[in-house]
Amino acid sequence: MLGGTIIADHTVSVASRIPDAPLEDRRRNGGGFRLKIRIHPDGPLIGWDLERAPGSAPDGSKFHHAGGDFQEAYIYNGKVLRKGWYIHPKTGERIETDF
Repeated sequence: MLGGTIIADHTVSVASRIPDAPLEDRRRNGGGFRLKIRIHPDGPLIGWDLERAPGSAPDGSKFHHAGGDFQEAYIYNGKVLRKGWYIHPKTGERIETDF
């Protein structure tokens, strides 16, 4: 992208925050590794999970080993089956969401 207005400048440690367990599980069992970034007014949120076959996770979704600063809600046919959450960047409070 060229031009525009810079609204923030952040450097975030990522690799050191991801535990070995999901990476080892990915190496053994396959699937996709998702690294997720969410913009929050008080700083960026970093999350991750493993993606496998639909319905393979305990909650009925396809995402395993969710971790980091947030996890999105699991919504199926317009119904929230699992609320999302995020860790507030400044207070450290875990906040549940419907998104």
